[in-house]
Amino acid sequence: MQKSYLPGDLIREIRKRKGFRQSSIHNSSLSSAGSQVTLSRIENLHQDPSQSTLADSLSIVDLPYERFFCPYMENQSAESFVLRRQITYLLDRAERDENAQALARELIDRLKSNLDMDSLINKQLWISLKTKLDVLDGSADDKTRSLILEGLRITYPEFEENVFESEILIFYECDLILNLARYHAAAGRAGDTGDTGDTGSAGSNAGAERTLAILARVRAGYLKQPVSEMYKEVLLGEIHNLIVKYLLEKGDYSAALEASEEAIAVTKRQTGSSQLPNSVYLQALALFHANGDKEKSLALLQQAYFAYALLKMDVMQERALAAAKEIAQTGFDTHGADMIKPELPRDFFSFKTGNALAVDNIGALLRQFRLEAGASQAEICEGICSRSFYSRIERGERTNISFFILEALMQRLGRDMSLYVDYFSSMDEWEESRFRMQYLRELAIGNADEARETLAKLTAVGDFSKGLGKQFLLFSQAILKGASGEYDDYLALLYEAINKTIPGYSDDAVANMRLTFNECNIINAIANHYAENGEVERGIGIYLGIRESMNKYYVDDSIKVRYYLTLLSNLTLEHYNTRQYEKALAFANESESMCELHGALFLINGIAHLKALCLYELGRKEEAAAYAAMAYYSGNLTAGEAELRELYNFAQEKLGIAFSNEPGIVFYKEKANIYSGL
Repeated sequence: MQKSYLPGDLIREIRKRKGFRQSSIHNSSLSSAGSQVTLSRIENLHQDPSQSTLADSLSIVDLPYERFFCPYMENQSAESFVLRRQITYLLDRAERDENAQALARELIDRLKSNLDMDSLINKQLWISLKTKLDVLDGSADDKTRSLILEGLRITYPEFEENVFESEILIFYECDLILNLARYHAAAGRAGDTGDTGDTGSAGSNAGAERTLAILARVRAGYLKQPVSEMYKEVLLGEIHNLIVKYLLEKGDYSAALEASEEAIAVTKRQTGSSQLPNSVYLQALALFHANGDKEKSLALLQQAYFAYALLKMDVMQERALAAAKEIAQTGFDTHGADMIKPELPRDFFSFKTGNALAVDNIGALLRQFRLEAGASQAEICEGICSRSFYSRIERGERTNISFFILEALMQRLGRDMSLYVDYFSSMDEWEESRFRMQYLRELAIGNADEARETLAKLTAVGDFSKGLGKQFLLFSQAILKGASGEYDDYLALLYEAINKTIPGYSDDAVANMRLTFNECNIINAIANHYAENGEVERGIGIYLGIRESMNKYYVDDSIKVRYYLTLLSNLTLEHYNTRQYEKALAFANESESMCELHGALFLINGIAHLKALCLYELGRKEEAAAYAAMAYYSGNLTAGEAELRELYNFAQEKLGIAFSNEPGIVFYKEKANIYSGL
């Protein structure tokens, strides 16, 4: 996962871990850093470090600058990237699922044989995956704990689980610390709490208490963690859910209920992973045990159940239904969702996945990918940066590259930057990235007024006068106009935006264009406009052009998925609107499968709605009922009020089903005040 570090924070953490004072580092280790005052300004985020200062600071913990900047700069097969995604999927389902556990262990062993285990990053990755599975499947023992500590001490030499304090957790340190917390809880349940000597129920409490102490420390540090906000949100969701889980296990129900509110708040902001239904499930248990509120608890369990059903997490479905039956003997109607049984995938992707070969710097990586793609420098850099600038990057002469430029270049090459690069942001880029995330999130949930305010803050900190920045601004202005129903110059703004990076753009030539993520978004908006204004076939033609381009040029599955799901959703909708139900269902099935594999709960909900409509038109009413129920009940977590009302009426009028209107928690009413400091 790409982490956008603030170098000053990283330098300070490295110095603290090694026990150096600023003066001693300046005098000995950081010969090129300048004065001690300069180092202090860098650490306090008043000044960005030079490349040489950053390289010297990393050398203190034996991390070469090039290795940290681009950690996958060793030979790796394409299979290793696919295996990592498969393992992540399986570990998300491994608790109480023996089939998922067995397949995950097989793939973790295969991954190890694919990786260069002399690489500290690869070794830490493998330890993280293996020990998580050991804890989840119940096979963890003291050797597991020792292996976790070994993995942590690769990059955190002085780590001690009872006293560690860290504002920065690099590489897989956070994952390993969470595994350590899980280990102590499992050991406590088994009456073996390691060196505490506690047993029985007291041992279980001691294990939970030790786990909670570790989670509290990692949470306190990780809230300050300077990584990409999206990555932070996912990890924070997992941390908060674990806290609720172990408070419940400890029997501290009031504290669990209080903690569940924060867990819900964090995971609502993600909307794209199983952490959200996990939070809902845990809050239902906390609410019932703390207050005895059966009605609200059952509503929450129902929402969690159908969200798990959408993500094909059948073991978790059964757990939610069992909890409902314990609370109220009748449980709730599954509407046939329990009959849709998933199969564990052994081959995740039908499209290409890339590999990274041994290179010395980011320029060499770009050159390798460009030559593999058979593209010229001009094709890759057009509209993003000048040819001479790009040429200097490839030659290794230009290392100070904007995050946004590097990301766009990677996307033109069909590559997902997050697979290859741990990127160091300047302070200005860091703030701009935070505002961009906030702005896009507000747009996604329909908070147009808040989005305008954030866009104003964004344009005050970044350069939006030319190139990629100008394109982003034009597209934003168009989308905000559309959100307000102002369409006078909407289409003109979209075409102006796409021409910033694709001069002479033509709707008819989309299939043969190498597209960045933002270009896909803009072209999709153009297609939407035509489809919604009486030119459906023209819109569908553009959608299919984007799809063909992505299939042709996108190498890494993860970058393809970021946009491909939205594209499939649009194709499903427009084929449904034109009564091409079989084609619409085919696109819906493809989208459903990909959403499930990538935990895209926010998108799969809308797909389930469309799929229910298609199934009904094709006379498959039982399946339509199951998907309508999944879309409706999980929609309280991710959908808008109008969509819920439409589903409610569809079920009642077409299927003869009366859905409950007990809302539980509702996602769409929440504002998007996501990130601290905004």
